[in-house]
Amino acid sequence: MKLNKYKIAIGGIIGFSCMALTSCNKYLDKAQPGGSVAATAFVTANDFNMAVLNEYASLRGTYSADFTCHNLDKHSDDQSPIMGTFQEQADYNRFMVNTATTSLDQYWNGFYGAINQANTVLDQIDGANIDATLKNYYKGEALFIRGYSYFQLGWLYGGVPLYSHVNTTDEVKTTKRSTQAETFAFAAADLSNAKTLLPAAWSSNNLGRATKYAAEGILARLYLFQKNYAAMKPLLEDIITSNKYTPFVNFKDAFLETFNNQKENIFQLQHATGNGQGNNIAYTYIPPALDNTKNSPYQDAYTDSSQALLVYGRSTGGYDFRFSNDLWNSFEAGDRRRGISLRKGYTLVGGAKDYNTIYLVKYNWGAKPTSAGDYPNNKTLLRLTDVYLMYAECLNETGGPTTIGVTDATLGALSPASILTWVRTRAGLTTTAPASQAACRTAIFMERRHEFVGEFLRWFDIARQGSAQAMSIINTFLVNETGQTMSQLQSTWGANVGMQDFELLFPIRPYELAQVGNTNYLWQNPGY
Repeated sequence: MKLNKYKIAIGGIIGFSCMALTSCNKYLDKAQPGGSVAATAFVTANDFNMAVLNEYASLRGTYSADFTCHNLDKHSDDQSPIMGTFQEQADYNRFMVNTATTSLDQYWNGFYGAINQANTVLDQIDGANIDATLKNYYKGEALFIRGYSYFQLGWLYGGVPLYSHVNTTDEVKTTKRSTQAETFAFAAADLSNAKTLLPAAWSSNNLGRATKYAAEGILARLYLFQKNYAAMKPLLEDIITSNKYTPFVNFKDAFLETFNNQKENIFQLQHATGNGQGNNIAYTYIPPALDNTKNSPYQDAYTDSSQALLVYGRSTGGYDFRFSNDLWNSFEAGDRRRGISLRKGYTLVGGAKDYNTIYLVKYNWGAKPTSAGDYPNNKTLLRLTDVYLMYAECLNETGGPTTIGVTDATLGALSPASILTWVRTRAGLTTTAPASQAACRTAIFMERRHEFVGEFLRWFDIARQGSAQAMSIINTFLVNETGQTMSQLQSTWGANVGMQDFELLFPIRPYELAQVGNTNYLWQNPGY
């Protein structure tokens, strides 16, 4: 194989993705969830390469759609249930999501869109007359994206219809919904196969594509959800001992465009300023009418002193995604992550000051974008600190706080206690080794909450604790955050406010049920 056949610069990936996103979105407007697309014949290696890039575009499009990322964080105790005009987003936080919640389409259609793209490649790749190494890479990428997408659908919706190839409309209508366990098993098989086909690293011209270690890390996260610690342990150890990744010395570096695809980042969705390829997450978290020429009223007390002002790229308008006092107050004094991730208070255009609103600034530290919503920093779906904390949880649950695992080139011999010490030291905190397995478990979940603010993992971490614990976390939060009883909240917001056990899963939208038209094959989740 000549490597230069495979060299496509990041700009090329992003440029193609722009076109792919447009066509993908048009396709999704008409698609059945399982596929039913016109067959496309791929002949050359470049044909398959472009098709694979289309898969990345579909995945990035899902995470770039209006409020897709935000709603996953909104559906937790990290954001405030008090909002302005964005009622549907408030419903996520108040646990009032229902079958009429239109933004649920972004998850169902988005992940199935990526699955469709992957199946188009997988249907043809085995018979392709192309270089064997390239064939393995393309197949591995398609399996990775399909496995990742089914994993997301599985924990968000439970069991879903499983499509291993591009289907006809009739096949889609007669494919029975699987169980959640079956969905996870399908996703795990895809990710497991992907890790045997993908390279350990790509050339500098192909950074951003999935690697063996990305597949192992996402598969480990799937097993974490299932509490399958025996299965996840060797996957995490392979990543750690590979010495392919090292943690950033400074927490902030993980969110700067100057460190895209470097050191700690294992898998990121690619963004770049210009041509509509920017990351809009920083833009959409800006409070309404913020004056970006003025400091926060709390500048000296709370914010990262290394930069006097955040660069926003606009000073008017804005959305209303407020983060919670519960999250803000949960940080210990001196925790650098709070000032880097969040800001409290701002100056409005006209000079008025807001002293209470808490908002995300984690992605605003880099270069000023060329236009609003066009930031160049990538979205990270997996970084090394997550691998460390998953490994800490694995060791603790199968042993205890001092159980020794593998040796890391940077951190040394790893144990849950040593990993917690490193995470907290980077954050500017001291630590005492947890005295028990239960205390260590609590500490790990708290560090995950503070480490991954705004990284779409909080609801995942709550949901995987089970419905009883999730209900306790959410309903206690709603009462404490608002200062009202649940009865008072129900009187104000509606009888359905607050989490019930069935709300561990999202509902399936009626349109999807109607397209199949047979509840023996596709049915609604209980409670909706």
